[in-house]
Amino acid sequence: MRVRSEPGQDDSQHALAKTLQVLANVAVKDYNRKHKDQIALKTLRQGDVEVRYLVNDAKFPKGFQPAFAVKDGYLVLASSPDAVLRFDKQGEAIKAGNTCPLLKVSFKQLATLVKDRREAVTALLAEKHKLTPQSAAKRVETLVWGLELFDTAELVQRTDGERVAWVLRLRTAEPAK
Repeated sequence: MRVRSEPGQDDSQHALAKTLQVLANVAVKDYNRKHKDQIALKTLRQGDVEVRYLVNDAKFPKGFQPAFAVKDGYLVLASSPDAVLRFDKQGEAIKAGNTCPLLKVSFKQLATLVKDRREAVTALLAEKHKLTPQSAAKRVETLVWGLELFDTAELVQRTDGERVAWVLRLRTAEPAK
């Protein structure tokens, strides 16, 4: 997925990498709390690119170490750090042709919905996952924080002759002033 900032905005690549790191940490901690086989979140530098990847030799197939990084202006999700290393943006961008929207998500409105229904969401989370109300409330706050980092995500399909491309646009939230 290509990542770029609008003129005058902060570096969205850095914000995206940091957000993914936080989400990965939360997911790993949650998994490790519930399972004996533990997942490790590791970091590897490939030149100026910081690659984060998951390791669980007991559960993952041999060679499978899910990885992510922001490289050359793209968010790269791969099956291993080696696959991230091999990533190279190639080819020309697909020219605007027939465009069809497939999905649009407003993170801003979703954050507002969660905030407006905070008590119900917290109670449901506490009941479903057998959490204390304080722990559930903290998770809801983390969710709202993560949602407020972004404005919208939009998935569109472009066609041009015999080529089809899916384009995911992730727009960061306006910085608070």
